[in-house]
Amino acid sequence: MKHVLSVFVANQTGVLVRVVSMFSRREFNIDSLAVGVTESPDFSRITVVMHGDGNIVEQMIKQLEKMPVVRAVQRLDEKCGVPRHDAHQGACGR
Repeated sequence: MKHVLSVFVANQTGVLVRVVSMFSRREFNIDSLAVGVTESPDFSRITVVMHGDGNIVEQMIKQLEKMPVVRAVQRLDEKCGVPRHDAHQGACGR
């Protein structure tokens, strides 16, 4: 099953590598990754799409929350997102 995590982190050098390394060390594959600065330049949001059962995702959330650079982790509902084909059509005004 596909899961989307939003990870709110300190906007510091090396944070992305530390977060992604946590997935790698636990042999989780990242399907999609997006990073951007938030309204506050002190923080960034990392959005990760991954596959796994609910227990695996809960384990990853707990591990991420233990990291000092991570301020919050949220599991996003797929229904809240916009599928790529819909986003493209909307952007083109079709």
